[in-house]
Amino acid sequence: MSGTWLGKVQTQSWSNFQGTVQYFDKYEQVFPNPLKAWQAKDIAACSGTPCDVEASRIGWGWSRYSVYKEISSWESALLCFDQIRDVSHARDHLDQIINNILRPATDIIMSYYMKKRAAMHAKTKKICNPTLTDFTFEWVESGDDGEIYIDTNADPTTVYKLSPQALQRMVMPMTLQGYMDTNVLGKDFPRLIELITGMETTWELMRQANSDSTTPLSSYWRYTDWTDANNYWRYGFSGQLGNYAISVDPFELRFNYVGKIGANYRYQVVLPYRNVSAEDDDGTENWQTGAGLRMEPNPDYEKAQYAFTYIWHRAAGTCMVADATSVHPDMPFMARDLAGKWQFVTHDLGCPNYKQNKGLFYADFELAWKPSQPELSAIFFHKREPACVPEIETCNDDPGHPTQYYDSANERCDLYWDLGDCEEGEGIEIENGDITVNGQPLSFGGTGCVADLDALVAALNANAYTSALGTWEASDPDGDSEDELVLTNPTADDVDVVITCCTRPT
Repeated sequence: MSGTWLGKVQTQSWSNFQGTVQYFDKYEQVFPNPLKAWQAKDIAACSGTPCDVEASRIGWGWSRYSVYKEISSWESALLCFDQIRDVSHARDHLDQIINNILRPATDIIMSYYMKKRAAMHAKTKKICNPTLTDFTFEWVESGDDGEIYIDTNADPTTVYKLSPQALQRMVMPMTLQGYMDTNVLGKDFPRLIELITGMETTWELMRQANSDSTTPLSSYWRYTDWTDANNYWRYGFSGQLGNYAISVDPFELRFNYVGKIGANYRYQVVLPYRNVSAEDDDGTENWQTGAGLRMEPNPDYEKAQYAFTYIWHRAAGTCMVADATSVHPDMPFMARDLAGKWQFVTHDLGCPNYKQNKGLFYADFELAWKPSQPELSAIFFHKREPACVPEIETCNDDPGHPTQYYDSANERCDLYWDLGDCEEGEGIEIENGDITVNGQPLSFGGTGCVADLDALVAALNANAYTSALGTWEASDPDGDSEDELVLTNPTADDVDVVITCCTRPT
């Protein structure tokens, strides 16, 4: 599984003893008024105030944001060592659980936290339509299922697919917000805007850009702007479209429309996988209740009709991870990782464990989202769909089913062996075993070969096996004065004569 956001967001530690809420001031830029009138300088004696020119003023400002901690804890099912040690393949299964379930789960949990908070705190939120209408949304929790809805003012009848023109419309606004002023990827990275979207939307943008001749983005899906195409992959990008470097998120946030709730419109989150019951053949080796679970691709995710696409700058937000260092050397609390590192714990399991033979995996997340420069990020709320498959018919007629020939053996001599074109003195030279009749090799006695058709006829009639098939003759059945080998009075419906080595006149 892929689709991590861990490399796209700056991280920072939240030190101990600073409470659960922090405030930070974002110092704002101020644009001077360049339209102020300029005055002609007057140096005449006793005229004006040449030493005290009236000055235009420029100020400054700051915005104060609050950052608060958010926590989430996860645990596995209880494991009993006395049971595990009598189960076959237990080592392999536990290795799979740790490496293929728990560790990827940390990536997925962190990534979804980041993309959800990045969407919440993006300063610019646009519906993809001709006016790029602003929209707002909030996450809605539903019992144990979590935040499975968003409520928004985005009317589904006003939402359309993402287009290259919509991206063009955002280039200058993001530039004026200072997007190009900070290059967190280093001086070697070109001045491009990062776009994070799904694979299907990427293909759709490419198709639109290359099919619309009025779009200046045509043919800009390429790897030619950097000297080494591999640089895209080194920075985590899939390619370039105009002013944008595109990152594909295969786990993008997708939604389906539910209906209107009060004054808002509700959309349901659709995840790329769903969990179903695992198959269990007989249960004899299963050391958990039932066969457990298995995940499978969610077909509804492919068909989900709405999505978030991000214009993202890696300085736009910071994920702060809580620190759990010791308070005092004489107070040796357990050192905990609060960024989702899984630990195996054996205490306070809700049941006696004085044998230390029971335990479970446990992970803590204690994070905070700091909107460092939210003006450098934006999201589009737009429609999407899987690729539309066209009905393409063939231009040629149906050929039917003509008989096919795939025999790999050399060409066989016909039953009728024509000697009419032989020059004087030429004949048929056949060694013992070089002719078969119905698959049985024919022997010519001690002569070792036959010199002509008459000799071959004599050999066939002298052989007990072949003579039983009928009478062999050299005749002219077609009346063209050319002798051919024929079988008269046959005793079988089908006789197969194969000459595999002969001198056949051309």
